[in-house]
Amino acid sequence: MRPSNTLKQYVLITLRVGFGSILLCAALGKIVDSDQFARQIARYDIVGPGASAAIGTVLPWVEFTFGTCLVTGLWRGGAWLGTVLLFTCFAAARGSVLWRSMSIDCGCGLLDGAITPVSEVVVVTMLCLAIAGYIGTLRSSQQARSRPSACPIDETSSASQLPCQVGRPQCA
Repeated sequence: MRPSNTLKQYVLITLRVGFGSILLCAALGKIVDSDQFARQIARYDIVGPGASAAIGTVLPWVEFTFGTCLVTGLWRGGAWLGTVLLFTCFAAARGSVLWRSMSIDCGCGLLDGAITPVSEVVVVTMLCLAIAGYIGTLRSSQQARSRPSACPIDETSSASQLPCQVGRPQCA
């Protein structure tokens, strides 16, 4: 492996573990007190009380799952996609708060109830979204380049030499 690829891999691993750690830290406080998190979601005034309660119960476990996957390296592609979707939803929710000139706790579980300027939270969230999205696309392009062909057919092969036949599932 070339030195630049090694450095790139270390940076990607560091960012992956960093994002996973953020998700894990954010999830743990919400899991412990899901009722408080549901109340924070209700303050956004985007969904009704029933949906706020459901989101307050389920979302922390989704964050915990994605965070665990990112930290451990399991199902990285799905975890990156999920992380990008989480940050997108959070950015949209915080953007709606900014648009409506509201002043509420972000509910992320990391700021310990501090009400930070909404514009700062939106900027940081958009930055995280951009980084996570970029890493996800890097990872996808690396996989596409390293993926071997499922059906190695070339012009010199005869039908009897092929390990599969055109039209069969492994050749698609």
